[in-house]
Amino acid sequence: MGTAGSCSSRCCFPQVDPDGAFLLPPNGLQDLYVGVRPRRAGSRFIYLNLVDVESHQLVSSWLLCLSCRQPLISKVAGGEVYTIGLRFAPSQSVGEEEILIHINDHEDKNEETFCVKVLYQ
Repeated sequence: MGTAGSCSSRCCFPQVDPDGAFLLPPNGLQDLYVGVRPRRAGSRFIYLNLVDVESHQLVSSWLLCLSCRQPLISKVAGGEVYTIGLRFAPSQSVGEEEILIHINDHEDKNEETFCVKVLYQ
């Protein structure tokens, strides 16, 4: 992402880390973490713009192609054993998080809830 000289920059995107202005060193790299929360399945194109805070000039721009699909849902018969895999998004901070897993019946009524405690280090 580097520029010829250092500049104070800011990314224009709803959810990005670092949040706010950051110093972009000349010919250097800066990690950006972009958070995207899809509202529905499908593909979408979004621009991520990097702007110089002082001159308000566009430093760089990227076209992101986002693709999201519905999860595959399978039904398990009563008393049947079925293994599922769970992936938890990495946290930006260390600590413990409680994640609730809800098990619903065929009428979408809650039958059971499990609490999984995840320790981020």
